[in-house]
Amino acid sequence: MKRFLQKHKESSFTLIITIILLILSTVLNAIYNLVGIWILLATLILLLCVVFMNTFIVAHIIKDEHSEKINSYIKSLKNHLGETKTNLWLYSEEEIAEYERNVNCELIILLSPDLKNDSGDSKYVEMVKEVINRNIKYCYIVPENPIVISRINDVYKIFKNREAQLNIIIIPQSEFNSLTTTTVVIYMHNMITEKKVAIELPVFDGSHWWAIASKEQGDIFLGKMYVLLEKTTKKLSMIIFYRYFYI
Repeated sequence: MKRFLQKHKESSFTLIITIILLILSTVLNAIYNLVGIWILLATLILLLCVVFMNTFIVAHIIKDEHSEKINSYIKSLKNHLGETKTNLWLYSEEEIAEYERNVNCELIILLSPDLKNDSGDSKYVEMVKEVINRNIKYCYIVPENPIVISRINDVYKIFKNREAQLNIIIIPQSEFNSLTTTTVVIYMHNMITEKKVAIELPVFDGSHWWAIASKEQGDIFLGKMYVLLEKTTKKLSMIIFYRYFYI
């Protein structure tokens, strides 16, 4: 039955096309007899141009209407969600500095292999001064090497008259390297739950990029850091660790 209906539809469609072609042929033949081939061709070309222009104009109008609707939706979505970063895990050096400048936390733990970001004319120096003016504490964990020792005084200058907000822990170079070889910053709201770990990426394109670790990886890094400090200092229990950083 289905095959019969399908065949019947195809036959009907073929018949309709045939009738249309016969009518069109008859009309064109009549026009040809009246005006000749050249006028017929010119008329057909003119009709095609009119159809093309009409199609182009209609498509352009529809496109503009759709663009306006899409832009309106995007604007509405931005107003609802607010402006957000496209890459939530990747920060430029300007973005990480702006984040730290406005971060809402109690303590910032900074592991630095060379203190280059907190010495000399580094752009981060003024940012750190702004942060400590909001009574946020810093703890620097650094390796024992000549470069770090020579730059520690620069860090103390940043914290002039605010020494109570600064802790510096110096550990052996080999122990530090087991944690990281680049700068890592940990923004801690409290000891257990809220924290964010930012890792400076070792790329050499003329700028500095930072990656925000996932919560799981941040917890793992913090745990490794605590174990290392406990092993290195031989005096930190969890309670002492908390007091050391927060009091």
